[in-house]
Amino acid sequence: MSMKAGVLGTMILSMLWLAACQESTLKTGFRGGDGGPQALRFCDVALSYESVKPIFENRCQRCHQSGSRNAVTSYNEVFRIKDSIHFEVSNDLMPDDGPLVADQKRLMVAWLEAGAPETSAQVLACPPTGGGEKPGPPGDQPAEPPPVAPTPTPPGQGPARTYAELREKVLVPKCMNCHSLDGSAMLYDFTDYRSMVALTDIFDRANPANSVIVQVVLKEGRGQMPPVRSNIPRLTDDEVELLRGWIEDGLLE
Repeated sequence: MSMKAGVLGTMILSMLWLAACQESTLKTGFRGGDGGPQALRFCDVALSYESVKPIFENRCQRCHQSGSRNAVTSYNEVFRIKDSIHFEVSNDLMPDDGPLVADQKRLMVAWLEAGAPETSAQVLACPPTGGGEKPGPPGDQPAEPPPVAPTPTPPGQGPARTYAELREKVLVPKCMNCHSLDGSAMLYDFTDYRSMVALTDIFDRANPANSVIVQVVLKEGRGQMPPVRSNIPRLTDDEVELLRGWIEDGLLE
């Protein structure tokens, strides 16, 4: 009987240990390299590379490995494409396996908008409610009022809008400083027709006004394009309508 009791006690302790691991992993969103829970914080931390490094290690480096074109395994690699990362994380386009949970996204965006410093004395405080310490569901962000899109031109009225026109009037003056092969947002290259139309995740052909690329130029504040820090003027109503109309007309060259 004593031997059976000992075995039963060992089983119960093992189950309790596994449960604790699962709970800790759920709270942090990550596991350590040995498969055990990794205690991480996403608020009350410095806005530094060390604070966001675990996010890159756990959520990004599976695809963006050392030696790849868009590697994120070192500070210099991350800093080189920081604007692309900001665009993708802000709009829940990356990571590819699902957006960052709320507190990870809040920390990552705050760090990028602070200039992506390697070290910093600036601290990202936890939200007043204390909810910042526990990751919420993916994409759990305060609701924003939907942007009001310009009134669309009925299809078939007026000349079809083309990439050539969009490039000259919008992309060159307001986008391609970053969205080019040698720019900081190279992952979203707008410099030629084939490169741009290949970015299928930013277009909604069924509802052009709902396209990510239209939403971000209408957005105000965090995640808006062009970014506030770029000092590039926002798109005018006519420029937004040209962009939306180009998508509606079929992404013509």
